[in-house]
Amino acid sequence: MQAPSATHLVSANRAKITFSPVSARKYHTQMPITTSSFTPPDWKNCALLIVGHGSTENPDSSAPTHLIVDSLRKREVFAEVHAAFWKEDSSMREALAMIDATTVFVVPMFISEGYFTTEVIPRELGFPADKKVSTVDGKTIIYTRPAGVHPAMSQLLLKRAYEVAGDTPPEQSSLLVVGHGTALNKQSRAAVADRVKEIKQSDSRFAEVIDTYMEEAPLISEWESVASQDNVVVVPFFISDGLHSYQDIPVLLGMESEPTAAASQRDIFRHNPHHLRGKTLFYSSAIGTDPSMLDVVLDLVAEAGAGEILPTTSAEPENALYLSTAIENGTATIGQISIKTVGKRFELRHIDDEEKSVDQLTTYSKASDAREIAFYNDTGDYRPLRTSPDLKTSWLLVVKDQDDLLQALDYFYPATAGLSRLYFTDSLDVCHFRDKLGRQTGMYRSARTISDSAANQLINRCCDPRNSCLKKRLWGLTAEKRTDLKLTAPEGAVDLICQEPCNILVAEARKAAKSEVIKIV
Repeated sequence: MQAPSATHLVSANRAKITFSPVSARKYHTQMPITTSSFTPPDWKNCALLIVGHGSTENPDSSAPTHLIVDSLRKREVFAEVHAAFWKEDSSMREALAMIDATTVFVVPMFISEGYFTTEVIPRELGFPADKKVSTVDGKTIIYTRPAGVHPAMSQLLLKRAYEVAGDTPPEQSSLLVVGHGTALNKQSRAAVADRVKEIKQSDSRFAEVIDTYMEEAPLISEWESVASQDNVVVVPFFISDGLHSYQDIPVLLGMESEPTAAASQRDIFRHNPHHLRGKTLFYSSAIGTDPSMLDVVLDLVAEAGAGEILPTTSAEPENALYLSTAIENGTATIGQISIKTVGKRFELRHIDDEEKSVDQLTTYSKASDAREIAFYNDTGDYRPLRTSPDLKTSWLLVVKDQDDLLQALDYFYPATAGLSRLYFTDSLDVCHFRDKLGRQTGMYRSARTISDSAANQLINRCCDPRNSCLKKRLWGLTAEKRTDLKLTAPEGAVDLICQEPCNILVAEARKAAKSEVIKIV
């Protein structure tokens, strides 16, 4: 098979961006990007916030989002580009604190207009779900459609299918597109079914094209009976090669007996074909790493911003200026990081490495390297909570100016400067534990039933700065005011502030509430 050209998938006047082929190891930090020169002047004073799902278990879930963020920062299309996630740092509730711009485009890096895009993201960012333009904390929020509904998706799925199947005749092959499927929102299934319908209407030449699901019929676990052909091409309709597409679905297909390590933690990426259940199976990577995804994001922004009055002047860099004031005395400590000012440059290292010589450390020179450093601890374990007290040691990060320092710290400890600035100007809203649980919907609604005694035990364990989280907690169980806090004044080092319970704590609360029910029964 020859892959069709993807140049027609997006605006014809835009140059394409190309990712290198997906390699096996840590492509979330190592995949180089070639950029085009497309720079819309009317977005220069706006910020872009890309929102993904993220994962507490798989480090690759956020990879495509970070790649797009890195690329757009290099192209300087927007004044600021940031990422936020549901299940890892930075959280959506913290995201706006990182942004100085007064107009923010929010792009959901999700497949469908479903539960997360219509309920979770608007709720967490604080704007009405039925409005595409809102005002939150003095910022204009312009909400785009999710990436998965862009017209390019059906062709990207088809492109992946041709790439993975190679010379196998499509006329003798079944193409199965896999979605999650969920009872929470019917649109989740519709997004997959609509793309399959579009592929069927195209000149794909496949003998059949079928939508399948992890949790709804037709089930991908029954792929050998669903597909009529001996050659079966399976393409996961997911943004990333994360928990579902790289670990769960291969087990359902029979490629693996149990979930493997994440893609970035394996030396060899999966090879095709697989001879299983009497058929020849070809399994593709997810579509979110395709080069056209960046153009999809830009198209969605252009669509949402059409007709809107955008700012003509740049916002004050309040967070960078605040951070500069906080550490202007030469050396500062933030969390487990020591920051030393050397001329206009800044040297960052782990506080345990302050006595080590430079030749004992691995030296980094880009602000984005902070993400790689913060992703894993010294034993190689993934760190979904960046403020856990297990930051990797034996590194030195040298950044060239205040802007890069702020960006690096937002990778290490998201929104550190912004949250501290808002706190000391009495502009920070605090959400207490019961209020946070009250916002939960779907499967997490059951967390609301946790008892006060179990909740307090959970908070003491999960928010312990010695073992779990370095943040200083502003919130309590209910709306009581905490009187035991000692926060550093802004002219000193910046404290790590927790304005509300994190989603990791909510997930633990759900488990604890479930355990209480079991004990009662």
